[in-house]
Parts: sequence; structure tokens; C-alpha cells
Amino acid sequence: MMTEEIKNQINQRKSCKYCNSNNVVKFGTYKGNQRYWCKACQRKFKADDSLFHSRVSPNNISSALIMYYCNKSIDNIRDYLRKEHDYYPSKSVVFQWISKYTRLANIILAGYKPRVGDDWIMLESPYPDKQGRGIRLIDIFDSSTHYLLATFVSLDGTDDDARITLKQAIKTARKAPKIVISSTAAANPAKCKVFFSSSDDPENSLVFRNACIDQLGLFYRIIKERELLLQDLKKLDSIVNTTRRFMIHYNYFKSYNTLNGKTPAQASGITYPYKSWADLIRQPVAP
Repeated sequence: MMTEEIKNQINQRKSCKYCNSNNVVKFGTYKGNQRYWCKACQRKFKADDSLFHSRVSPNNISSALIMYYCNKSIDNIRDYLRKEHDYYPSKSVVFQWISKYTRLANIILAGYKPRVGDDWIMLESPYPDKQGRGIRLIDIFDSSTHYLLATFVSLDGTDDDARITLKQAIKTARKAPKIVISSTAAANPAKCKVFFSSSDDPENSLVFRNACIDQLGLFYRIIKERELLLQDLKKLDSIVNTTRRFMIHYNYFKSYNTLNGKTPAQASGITYPYKSWADLIRQPVAP
């Protein structure tokens, strides 16, 4: 049954909730909710705040994503939604939200490219694997903007791992660094030979420096945040997918005081219209 609040929203609906145009007309109903068609942006929308084919508010979904990336358990997320919003989704539904909307964010934000500096940080850390498989993760950050340029999940631990990760970072940044700073063996120049499009010898054009852990404390803290997400995962594909999801959240939705309250993406000069997960979840996707 339609609530009085939704009835009021329908009666008061005079503009498009996407572009604010007043050029809207009624467009039938969907499960008891009035639908509208905007002639200006040619989108249809419902009068209430829920998404199409869903009775769940985007705020509920965004709360779940934010709590998940702040290392709250799925049970904690469900309890919060039940207490605050009188909605108690199953565990599978919460996981579906995380997977669906992080994948959507990856698609929507794929076209943005960061403007980064010439000094990059390369870190190598063991995965907290309870099965003893010796999994390692290699990450490359831009030193000035903290943008996470690449992450590589290594199972075999070969000497090519650092080189592969560096090639991924160069592809993301569309440039090569001048200095690679690390506190681990990952910065061994022999491991990081990269085939540039130019004829420059990478060993001559790149400088590798070692740094103590204290100098890289901020970046190790970021990795620690991700470690809490990964600690109970067993399947390799789940580990890979979660590291990719973390990159999206970290680069575009997590601000840092060391960046004057900006996200790494904003610090790297990227301008995008999504200030929160809720903004992106509301973004209509073309068929």
C-alpha cells in the first residue's frame, strides 16, 4: 500500500530528480508508484527515493557500502539497517550490493585518468593467508597525491611480479616515474625492467631508492585498512576482486587529512560528480 509520504511526493513532483527540469509528464505506474518521464534529459524516474526495480533507498545501499569499506562486518551492517531503517536484508543481498555497485563504479569511473607526480611508492606485503599459500600483494602509489595506481596479487612470487605491477601503474598514469621508492626487495631494478615505447633504457631512466618503514607509514596504514577486508577470504578470485573494489573506494570515495580533505582522485586533478556512494548509486545507467 502506498504511504502518505509517497503520495505527497507524487503530488508535489514537478521537476525531474536528475536534471531538475519542469518538463515532466506522468509515465504510468510501477508496483503502485507513479512514474514520470523527463522530456529534457529523456529519463524515467519514480516519485519516491528508491531505485527502479528496487524498493530499497539508495541511502540504505550507500550506508552498507561505506560500512563495508570501513571494515564493518556484514552482520554489523544488517543490524544497523534494521535498527536505523527497519530493513533487514540477507547477507547475500548485502554482498550483491557491494559487488554490483562497486562494479558499476569501476565502469563509470574507468574513463578518468589521474595526473600524478614523478615519485612513486612501491610496497610489497604478505597476504594474511591462513592456508599458508605465500600470497603477496604489490602496490604502487603516487607519492604526492597518494593515488593507488596498481595492485598485483602474487601467488607464485616470481621476479616478474614487480615489473608487471609497474607496467600496470604506467598504463594507469600514462607516464613513467622518475623515482621508485620502496622499503622491500620489490624495488630491485633487476625486477623492474619495463619496456617503454621510447628507446630509453629503463634502468638508466629510473632511480630506485630505499626508504625506512617510518617514512612510508601512511601508505602502510592504507594497506592495513585493506588487510582487514581480506583477512577472511580464501578463494584467490575473491582476493583479487576485493583488492580491485578497495582501489575504487580508496581512490574516489575516501578523503584524507594529509590531502586537505580531498580524495586521492581529487588530489590528482580528477573532477567527477560523485561525492559519495549514494550519488553514484542514483546515477542512471543507459541500456
